[in-house]
Amino acid sequence: MIPDSPHGEKMKIILPVASNASHCLASAPEEKLPEALGADEAMIWLDSLHGAGRKIEAMEFSGPGDVFSSWPLVQSCLELLRDRMEGSSLSVTGLGLNVQGLVTDLQRYKISTVNLLVDAVTEETGLELYRWIRPGRKTLPVKEAVQLLLKEQQAAVTALSRAGITVVIRFTVREGVNSHEVSEVARKMAALGAAAMEIDGAEKYLQEVTPHLAASIYSVQAAMKPPGGPDSCTGHFVPGATASRPNVAVASSGGLEVDLHLGQADRLLIYGPREDGLPCLLESRKTPPAGAADRWTLLAEDLSDCFCLLASHAGDVPRSRLAEHGVKVLLSDDQIEGVVDMLYGGGKKGKCKQRKEINNGNS
Repeated sequence: MIPDSPHGEKMKIILPVASNASHCLASAPEEKLPEALGADEAMIWLDSLHGAGRKIEAMEFSGPGDVFSSWPLVQSCLELLRDRMEGSSLSVTGLGLNVQGLVTDLQRYKISTVNLLVDAVTEETGLELYRWIRPGRKTLPVKEAVQLLLKEQQAAVTALSRAGITVVIRFTVREGVNSHEVSEVARKMAALGAAAMEIDGAEKYLQEVTPHLAASIYSVQAAMKPPGGPDSCTGHFVPGATASRPNVAVASSGGLEVDLHLGQADRLLIYGPREDGLPCLLESRKTPPAGAADRWTLLAEDLSDCFCLLASHAGDVPRSRLAEHGVKVLLSDDQIEGVVDMLYGGGKKGKCKQRKEINNGNS
């Protein structure tokens, strides 16, 4: 839920709309990234904040993936939210690959700050840090990729600063791996035009950085992340039944838990109110077959009586397509009874899956 704050208080929010990973740290587990926030969900959240009288001073577009590797999706979000971003300072966060070709776009969308995730300036340290790096659609051999990354990050700082965009270096200290390069990263990035450096992990390194850059400790608590987001049924993302859409569709393998990926569900359970108003299972409904043309549009039409669809996971495309047709996709891994009860006004909102911390080493 959104924490209480005085009416009109200025705030910074984080919009995790980037879904594509650009790299994986050697110390991080190989696992799928959390789902990114859909543009429609970001719009709902912003509208709820504006409606509550909140003043959004700054917006940061970030992971769970990498903004620059997910640029078409981020760009779509920027277009959709254009009217809602007036008066807010805008920033984006990413590793820095392919940035030079995006400078014009960044200027067009009035991005004032780019936060670059720079954790090394030498090949030796880079090879210790990264398991893999993906500059484009293919993952390069790690040595070649590290060499390219170091080159591109430096070029990005130069290109952005020349374009009048503030560059902030975000450095995460990993003791015994890159801690010895804190000062060198600061020195080199400052020489290229970076304006500031944020250190996550060890305040003691500020003294080393201060002679080169204005430094501050980065804290995720300094910004507000979406309440629940696409991994949760909490807060302002909970839709409600209407006269024309009274039902809920559920992707489930056994009828007890929400445990199926939407793309794997060959049928959906349909829940809705019976004559006395209590929600119950009404029927089982087949989904359009995998590979069908316009599969998600067809599904949306089949669910024209549903205000919501519950699944354990769902991709960006089906979530977006269904939302366009009035069907909100919510992600959960709990028992159907509890979640459905909550959607119809009973139970507790804490039963839906909470968003995992993004800082898992993938972005």
